[in-house]
Amino acid sequence: MLFTSGSTGVPKGVIIPHRGITRLVVNNDYAPFQSDDVVAFASNVCFDAATFEIWGALLNGGSLIITPRDVLLSPTALATHLAQHRVSVLFLTTSLFNRLAHEAPAMFRSLRILVFGGEAADAESVRLVLAHGKPQRLVNGYGPTETTTFAICHTIENVEGASIPIGRPIANTRVFLLDGARQVVPVGVPGEIFIGGPGVALGYHGAPEMTAEKFPQTPHGRLFRTGDRARWLSDGTIEYLGRIDQQVKLRGFRIEPGEIETALQQHPQIRHAAIVVHAEAGTAHSLIAYLVPQSGERVEIAALREFLSDRLPAYMIPSAFVWLDALPLTPNGKLDARKLPPPDAATVATSAAAVAPRNETERGIAAIWARVLGCDAPSVLDDFFTVGGHSLLALRLLGEIRKKFGAEIPARRLFETPTIEGLAAYLSEHAAISAPAGKFLVPVQRGDPSLPPLFLVAGGWGGEIEFLVYGELSRQIDPARPIWGLKARGAGTGDAPHASVAAMAADYLCEVRRIQPRGPYFLAGECVGGICAYEMACQLEEAGENVALLVLLDTVVPAQKHLNNYLEGETRKRDAEARQFSLHRRIRHHLSKMAGLSLGEKFGYIFNKAVRRGKADAPREAPVIEQHPRGQKDYPVTLMGHRLKPYGGTVTLLIDEESSPLYGTLGWENISLGRLETHVMPGTHLTYIRENSAAIAAKLRELLHPSAAPFHHAPATA
Repeated sequence: MLFTSGSTGVPKGVIIPHRGITRLVVNNDYAPFQSDDVVAFASNVCFDAATFEIWGALLNGGSLIITPRDVLLSPTALATHLAQHRVSVLFLTTSLFNRLAHEAPAMFRSLRILVFGGEAADAESVRLVLAHGKPQRLVNGYGPTETTTFAICHTIENVEGASIPIGRPIANTRVFLLDGARQVVPVGVPGEIFIGGPGVALGYHGAPEMTAEKFPQTPHGRLFRTGDRARWLSDGTIEYLGRIDQQVKLRGFRIEPGEIETALQQHPQIRHAAIVVHAEAGTAHSLIAYLVPQSGERVEIAALREFLSDRLPAYMIPSAFVWLDALPLTPNGKLDARKLPPPDAATVATSAAAVAPRNETERGIAAIWARVLGCDAPSVLDDFFTVGGHSLLALRLLGEIRKKFGAEIPARRLFETPTIEGLAAYLSEHAAISAPAGKFLVPVQRGDPSLPPLFLVAGGWGGEIEFLVYGELSRQIDPARPIWGLKARGAGTGDAPHASVAAMAADYLCEVRRIQPRGPYFLAGECVGGICAYEMACQLEEAGENVALLVLLDTVVPAQKHLNNYLEGETRKRDAEARQFSLHRRIRHHLSKMAGLSLGEKFGYIFNKAVRRGKADAPREAPVIEQHPRGQKDYPVTLMGHRLKPYGGTVTLLIDEESSPLYGTLGWENISLGRLETHVMPGTHLTYIRENSAAIAAKLRELLHPSAAPFHHAPATA
């Protein structure tokens, strides 16, 4: 028996038959459970989605993993939780899904099944998840408690337009869209959703009249009347259109505004009350109470919240209260919601003793706080949850704090000390600002902190300038993926270069492990930088850490002949760049001379220059070609002279198509490796990244996807 609040304020006990549960989770067609599934128990045990989670796992021989509330509200903690326990099935309310999709859209890519439901789906949030690597099955679920959690589901492959269908009836479920005369409506015509089948509840406990009203006998059998409007689409799916009555769903809870209005009007100093759902910034919504006092005297908001807390659950207490002299009405005497003023700072409760922010940390948090709650000048002593905050806004608040300060505040900390003062103290005492670029680290792309970063060792001469070409490549790989570059010591600093590759790799790993203390690690090295990336993988393997991916981009096995060829090639490349630079200067010079000439005059000018080629008007300035700092010539020499160790993992080698037929696997077939995997990429050594970045990005994106390597998310060994 699951209890749900009704319009009278008296809880309704919904009697669910066992056959409704088996039809929900056994041999279903929308989320087929398997015996090796790990299902997250993320819902409150009183919420009907818990039926899906608990029995989906236990009736199919799977595992059930309890997901604490504070973990659920932190993208970083949730991503870690899903990876550590190898969760394969997850349910989220639509509101929470929307928020996590905007905070960390890539965290769901390792799931086999992700179901969300409870409110109308947000197309933009779904697009974000699809763009960052969706789970194997992404499902939009619809169903009242009275039909055992889900009755209609839609498996999402893509998003077209601004709305997402709720889908088709699940197995052993019948759905009818009926008009006021209980007749079936044709395709495209709105009707009320009626649901039949073994998932329909037996009725309401101790309420025969209500049961008869909501579970009528029809020509189609005994059905549940949902009160929701929808229409059939031409492809056989159902589009949700909203409520027939005034009931709303907020953060997964079904709410009757009239119930809140009745509770407010029980206060002796309130004459009239109206409740509306207010759309906030982003995807969250909140309840706003509009009040008319009995005798002009307004009640303190804090006292009003306390009054309501004795009569209503927390999720039904409005976020803000607006006092009016009278409620605006239409000519028919009904509430004119369009004329209700939006809430402002004056409507939000504040602490009795307002204290302004006193330092930079408090001021930074206060600015975020004001933005999230839509208020001005918050006090550092305000309680987040008594001034309009709720769990989804808490998720947004913590996400914005993480972005600004680079530090993770556990959700439980906000529940324990829900003030600006308390959060600022935590940042000062416990949270370290995210690791800045050190001697060797170069931030190529900050990305989503819930994703493991890719560490890229520079090719060429190992300087920061080498990473300019990787910026666009990084965005094509995945704009959410954190990517860090590793530059050579002495690159632009004048410090002495490393004397050995082993020392270089050890220093690099010191900074890498500040960013990511434990594996799995994702490493890549371009050209000669691949030699150092390989040594880093060897050292991590020796330390017992997981290297999930090691990619070498056009990296030749070190040998003296390769070193000579490399240095000769670099010299030719620099000479070609100098010639190209000089040619461009000459072209720009002559184009400026021809500016304003007629077509005939331009032909004459070109003819004369062809006759007098190289004499009077050629630019005399010497081209300025960037020179690498003194001492960096040792970087490729050190790398190409290194002797490689055996490596027990997989080496993934990307070879340009010009080199592949000439040099095979660039000598890697002679090295003792666990496995060698090669891919031929379009272009030459000089163009395969600069001119064919889309192909390189696509291959790296494929290699980084969890499905490419099941051990990507395995916990590191001790």
